[in-house]
Amino acid sequence: MATPEPPKIFLDTSVLFSAFLSKTGGAREIINFCYGGAIHILVSANVLREIESVLRRKSPQHLESLLRLLDEANVTVSRNASARQLKLAKTWVSYEADANVLADVIAASPSFFVTLDKKHFLNNAKLKKELPFPMGTPGDVLAWYRERLIQQSLIGTEEDAEDNLT
Repeated sequence: MATPEPPKIFLDTSVLFSAFLSKTGGAREIINFCYGGAIHILVSANVLREIESVLRRKSPQHLESLLRLLDEANVTVSRNASARQLKLAKTWVSYEADANVLADVIAASPSFFVTLDKKHFLNNAKLKKELPFPMGTPGDVLAWYRERLIQQSLIGTEEDAEDNLT
């Protein structure tokens, strides 16, 4: 059985910041999965600008640590959104900064979009319904990933059984 590609998980600023600040919790667990190549993390230039701005204001001495974490986790910066993708994002989210990030998420077409932003993303029923990929919290993506592993395991077991019959 061929090994499936690792899922592409897009982290917004809130999740990336949470993963950076805490050595435990769901957000950090997502980062930990990267080290073994189990998942692939995507962020956008907008996400990086937001987190850099916060760190420069509140804790500039930690910028280098953030860069090291991003490098060690092999985080990929996704391509910028098109004007069309930004226009679409603005139909779901009116807050400019979050619309920009959402447009970047749409451009990246991830396996899962992870956020802690309840106001603009998680409690936005229309957005959840219309996005072509799942969106949720770090806990949600970890549950989704576990289920994916179980399904792949079951498929692999069935294929192995079929191979043994032939």
